[in-house]
Amino acid sequence: MNRAVVLVICFTLLSALVVTVVGAVLSQSELEQQAKNQVSTIAQLLAGDIDDKLARRLDTLSHVAASFTMDETALIGRASVLVRQQTALQHLFDGLYLIDEDGNILAEHPESYDLTGFNVSHRDYFQNASQRLTPVISEPYVSIYRDQPAVMIAAPIFDHRQKFIGVIGGALLLSGENFMEAVANLRIGETGYLGVATRSGITLAHGRTGQVMVPVRVGNPVLKDAMEGFEGTRQTRNGDGVRTIMSVQQMDQVPWFVAAVWPAREAFAPITRMTDAFLWTLLGVVGVVTPIALWRFRRLMAPLQVLGQQINERHLGVRTVPVDVTGGREIQQVAEIFNTVMDERDEVLMSLAEREAF
Repeated sequence: MNRAVVLVICFTLLSALVVTVVGAVLSQSELEQQAKNQVSTIAQLLAGDIDDKLARRLDTLSHVAASFTMDETALIGRASVLVRQQTALQHLFDGLYLIDEDGNILAEHPESYDLTGFNVSHRDYFQNASQRLTPVISEPYVSIYRDQPAVMIAAPIFDHRQKFIGVIGGALLLSGENFMEAVANLRIGETGYLGVATRSGITLAHGRTGQVMVPVRVGNPVLKDAMEGFEGTRQTRNGDGVRTIMSVQQMDQVPWFVAAVWPAREAFAPITRMTDAFLWTLLGVVGVVTPIALWRFRRLMAPLQVLGQQINERHLGVRTVPVDVTGGREIQQVAEIFNTVMDERDEVLMSLAEREAF
């Protein structure tokens, strides 16, 4: 009897485990797709937001540059006044610079940077703006001011005869109090983070390490593909070897990309908690049901034990009356059949005895 109860419980437990495993696999697949969609959406939203902010700054700076329709002498003479008048640009950039056609800084804001008079003709942003004669967003560089990493948005200035006479530039410090710093502080869930990097392999913002102006970890295949223009979502491992879901979105205004990273352990935490809760519940149910099942099974099978004992007594001749017809329907049927067989057997034996006596 105990073995029968154990067999039933084991079968029930095995069935529940199979259902749990299958459900967990299907749920994890569905949850994984939802997590990928969520990370991808965040990457797209952030890339679009940064594109909008850069485009607004580029358009505003270009509009201001177009308004400086004066000769070179007037530009040099009024440089400080012109920079001080650009209140809107002062709120959009960490540093504002007016540069002449030779690359000399004529005026700046804030003046505390004390960069007036420095020559920046060797900087890529000045060379690109003066040669292409179009607004540009530079590659990240180390600024003269305290060696801080920065990005420069620059627009060429022309006189009324459309002659190039200088450049106006707005600097965004990658470690300054601006939208780039906000990117590094954003979180996905509790441990997920975001990052921005250039396709040339320079980190602009990193939510996990906080590092900027460091090479992108090309050992990560997703980041390596992102530097070549890849967009999409994959599972990979971060610098600490933690399995993550990473989504990459390329930007439109500049050759940069945004990476949204969510550790898989946190992303799949709901299915883990659900599976654990189900297993503990299953163990609790088994712990309660097992003794009840044993007790109930013993009660149900008690008449069978009595029947077995009475059959044995009848076989040995100790019992001469029919066995008791009690218990469940099946046990009663067995008892009735046994009584019928024994009655027929007694009749046959009596008939044989009468014949022998005759």
